[in-house]
Amino acid sequence: TGWVDKPVNINPRGSQFIDPGGLVVLDYGHDKKAIISQVENTIRGVMMVTIYCEKCTIRIDVKKYEFSKSEKRVLSKNKDIEVYVQEPSLSMEHIDLYNKYHKHMQGKKDWNYNDISPDDYYSSYVDGAQNYGKEILYLIHGKLVAVALCDFFSKGISSVYCYYDHDYDHLSLGKFSILMQLKIAKENNIPFIYLGYWIKDHFSMGYKEKYQPFEYLINRPTVEEIPIWRDYE
Repeated sequence: TGWVDKPVNINPRGSQFIDPGGLVVLDYGHDKKAIISQVENTIRGVMMVTIYCEKCTIRIDVKKYEFSKSEKRVLSKNKDIEVYVQEPSLSMEHIDLYNKYHKHMQGKKDWNYNDISPDDYYSSYVDGAQNYGKEILYLIHGKLVAVALCDFFSKGISSVYCYYDHDYDHLSLGKFSILMQLKIAKENNIPFIYLGYWIKDHFSMGYKEKYQPFEYLINRPTVEEIPIWRDYE
């Protein structure tokens, strides 16, 4: 029982951590379990913000990654999309697209669905971004069709979340967003793209296996320790 690690005092996004009173384990299936290691205390209650899942955290070595023929086709058919990287923002276009995406995913993958309010969106994706949290906006003829939320650092881009308009499924916007992040990283000599959690064959996370070669984290380092990455084969 208790914490796997003692909570740090401050979330980089700005909120305090509190001890929920014991170890909590989530079972993802596929023999994967995740440990909640930090819990955020906000005015809306307690929410999970960081989990540990053994051999689930992955990253792409940008220099080693080569676009496949099919990926080049995705980039080519989206060459006219306007792409903007900027500080996270909030508009009704964001809210409408976010809710439309999640409504679609409720039917497609049985996700739980509730409309997000402007206040909740601001709290989750805009507030506390500091100087590294960014959004990538994708527009077609001025219409917002996709949003990718990322953290940008000199040594890596962390892909936090992406939502998009399924009316444009023929453009493979989710895949295009990852490829654009890789392209941005290559052009700016950023060595790694962190895709977050990956679980093989999982209905929502298994797709990340397509972006090979990648490495996975085999230890659980503290701030003072060195992460150990291993090539996935």
